[in-house]
Amino acid sequence: MKVLLITWNFPPVMGGIEELIGNLYRGLVRRGISMRVLASRPAGEALLEDDQGRIVRASKPGLKAFVLFSLFRGLPEAFRFRPDVILCGSLVAAPAGYLIARLLRRRYVVITYGSDLVHGGRMYRFALRFFLRRAERLVAISHFTRALFPGAGLDPDRAVLIPPGVDVSRFVGLPEPAPHELAEACEGRKVLLTVGRLVRRKGVLDFVQECLPELVRRHPDLLYVVVGEDARLSLIHNQEGMRARIESAISDAGLQGHVRLTGSLDERTLNWLLYRAELFLLPVLDLPGDKEGFGIVFLEAALGGTPSVAYSVGGVPDAIGEAGLLVQPGDFTAMIEAVSGLLSDETLRAKLGRAAERRAREEFNWDAICARYETLLRSTSRQIGLSTESQS
Repeated sequence: MKVLLITWNFPPVMGGIEELIGNLYRGLVRRGISMRVLASRPAGEALLEDDQGRIVRASKPGLKAFVLFSLFRGLPEAFRFRPDVILCGSLVAAPAGYLIARLLRRRYVVITYGSDLVHGGRMYRFALRFFLRRAERLVAISHFTRALFPGAGLDPDRAVLIPPGVDVSRFVGLPEPAPHELAEACEGRKVLLTVGRLVRRKGVLDFVQECLPELVRRHPDLLYVVVGEDARLSLIHNQEGMRARIESAISDAGLQGHVRLTGSLDERTLNWLLYRAELFLLPVLDLPGDKEGFGIVFLEAALGGTPSVAYSVGGVPDAIGEAGLLVQPGDFTAMIEAVSGLLSDETLRAKLGRAAERRAREEFNWDAICARYETLLRSTSRQIGLSTESQS
């Protein structure tokens, strides 16, 4: 079986979608599927190898360059490769997927996330309906994502629910203390950890302003570690400048001794933190036009045996399940009580941590997730022919 993957989001760019697509690509290759990838060219970052010619990148960075590349370079690549099915990593890749599918008499599948179904103006939403209605199947990464379909003019019955996976091989036991100043900074402290790009939606700024002062009053040994950078390459968040705003809030509240903004970390140090932290926190906000479709990092924390606390927003409940605590969006008092209660209850933390790890390993390992994608792609490839346009 041959699959042509067209994707704007792809490593080495860092982000949840990039991690999903990168692991999906590698997982499908391991399952014996012949892959060809048409991917964007990141600006100012070292490229991965072309992986034995499987990965072809746009000649220039930027969205416009990628769209033109996927349409015009994609056609000759597809005619040479002769894929059985086209997989689009997001709506950005759907125009090329649609055109190639029509010309080769194949069908295409598009992965949907959340914000992509609610973001943008009239022309964007017209394109969304046009290309997604003509796809053979749509993948929704969470129940929340699928619930957005009717509002976007799409039939939720055409969605296949396949969540993101997690790389369980990274977590095989408590790692040695990281050769990093963080190990010393965490010594004797109760560590609260957040990992993710510094964007407004993640809620770090609001948590620092509204919750952290009271938590520090109750737990003077608390250290809040935030791992991540501003989302400079994001199509939506590249102008937010959240790090500077968070630093200002920390200074205003006099919390410099209780917060560490680390920027990006190497994998070994990050894994050590995911095991070391008492709690994982992602205080995601419920913002119009910017939705949290899932939250892979909850699964990574779970593999470290670290329970999570978050607001019940978007696809977060799918990611946490019953192996953590969820509070109502915007209820800062409830967030303070949930975090403080778990910091004070080692027995409950351990119980939730064990449940979280078991759930992540059994239900969300990439082998299981890629098997579901393979089933979907093989069933789609057997239905050779043009996608029916009667659905429009």
